Amino acid sequence: MCSSCSSICSFMRSFFGVPSYLQTVRQVSEFHTGLLMLTLGLCSVAASPFAGKWIDKSGPRPALIAAALLMLLGSLWLVALGKFSPVIGVSLALAAFGIGNGLNAVGMQAALFRSSPKEIAGVASGLFNTSRYLGTILSSLLTGMIMGGTFSFAGFRLLGVFLAGLALVLVLMNLRRDASAPAANAPQQTGRA
Repeated sequence: MCSSCSSICSFMRSFFGVPSYLQTVRQVSEFHTGLLMLTLGLCSVAASPFAGKWIDKSGPRPALIAAALLMLLGSLWLVALGKFSPVIGVSLALAAFGIGNGLNAVGMQAALFRSSPKEIAGVASGLFNTSRYLGTILSSLLTGMIMGGTFSFAGFRLLGVFLAGLALVLVLMNLRRDASAPAANAPQQTGRA
């Protein structure tokens, strides 16, 4: 649940913060901002079918690790953006977030349904969606706390640093979960001779 909340917080921060950066700092029109933001959504949609096939073959862990790495890459890319960075840089960061979101959404749902007993699948799904909404709320809260009443480039960068830290935690959580998986699947010894 923590992983879901964190990944959605990361994704939504880019969804809320990047349009403000483009319009306030870069003076990009609303129309062109919307076109640039399509990169995020289209990459997410395009990655989802690929994620489903990958997860069918390899399980959810590799896709979740890749998603967390892409969110980390996108966050670092946003931190590296300057006031006069090429627009293609913004598009590439959004593509990283979009592909990461597509992999993450399918991977988290697959992990949820693989680990939940069928009897409580509805409850598990409800908790999963609750954690996603909590991530959205936390993203808005974090943006408001850092920006205050005025959007600034320095605040945008600070948000990127927070996001990079959050994405790094996701990478480590997924790698740790991946490393502990063989031990959990190993046959247990009963201690009888």
